[in-house]
Amino acid sequence: MIKELKVLFLLFLCFPAALSAVSSEAGGENGVDRAGSSLKEIEAEYEKMAERYGVKAEDVKSAISEERVVSQIKSRKASDLVLEAGHSFREQLNWLAVQHA
Repeated sequence: MIKELKVLFLLFLCFPAALSAVSSEAGGENGVDRAGSSLKEIEAEYEKMAERYGVKAEDVKSAISEERVVSQIKSRKASDLVLEAGHSFREQLNWLAVQHA
């Protein structure tokens, strides 16, 4: 259990460094740092926003910068990673509880 706690702590501690390492690997057009966000993901995000607000995707593109969209995608990916790690940690704790019950 202590080992799992250490891993989770290191994940939270090192995650900003991991994000900056990923973001330094890939640059996009117009100086936008896509950091693992593909053009398909960016276009899909614009489409979701357009659908949500009932406007054309082109209108959303003109109103919201690509940099902002990439930032949203990065935040969502980071959140998903942390949630996934938390679920895995909880499953391991449940397994340990069953083993030691």
